[in-house]
Amino acid sequence: MSATTKEIPVTFAGIDGPGSVPAWARAFHATRSTLAELCVTSALPGIAVLQSTRPRKVIEQTDQLSKLFESYSDSTHFYSRLILGFKKAEAEEFLNLAPILAKYPGLSSRVELVRQSDDLQDALLEAITKVLASHTEHDPLAEVSSVAKVDRSLRAENGRIDAEKVAAAFGFSMAELGRQIGIKNRQTIAKTPYSEALQPLLRPYERIARLRTVLSEADFKAWLHTPNDLLEDREAPIDYLKAGAREPLASVAENMLTGAST
Repeated sequence: MSATTKEIPVTFAGIDGPGSVPAWARAFHATRSTLAELCVTSALPGIAVLQSTRPRKVIEQTDQLSKLFESYSDSTHFYSRLILGFKKAEAEEFLNLAPILAKYPGLSSRVELVRQSDDLQDALLEAITKVLASHTEHDPLAEVSSVAKVDRSLRAENGRIDAEKVAAAFGFSMAELGRQIGIKNRQTIAKTPYSEALQPLLRPYERIARLRTVLSEADFKAWLHTPNDLLEDREAPIDYLKAGAREPLASVAENMLTGAST
């Protein structure tokens, strides 16, 4: 198994207690958790496997299930995936999950359903493949030397985007950056500012910061706080970040940098 695959965190969670890690899954970066713990985590694992004997037991956990599904339908957790794995589920009971999943926009594309335990290994490998594909999407701008230099300025020695460097580049405190990416506990970021779980949350900031190839540090920070004709209601870019609209702003920044139509 490749080192890259091992870097994708996989959590096995149970309904009434910690989940169990199958023998074949010990080669992965696997940990154990509970449904309750998943509901309150500030950063979702790359892949979570919610284990249960039957769909009915999962459906009965209405409150916790709602919190978990809301987290996965949130765009800030775009790269995270959830597997609902059952020992053996009857077809009718299995299909009862459909109307529940339908309540959360975008959730169905991030959830894998496994009817029986024999199929769990294949489902996990498929989910890991999709996560890796998302992480390694083609990025032609990264091949431009001036852009690559800006990218490197935001990364730790291990090559990952560093939250502390992002905060400094944007003139934010770590607390402010945490609020923008939905992590309330500053210590969660400060402990490992370049963790794997933070990468998809920080990636839009890296794309926005590429404007520093054509703007000075002072001009870039001024741009963040200046009303912009390219944004809805002439909002300032900082307003987009505070509202959690990082991806749309990153697209605008890239269009500005490449001269593409906005």
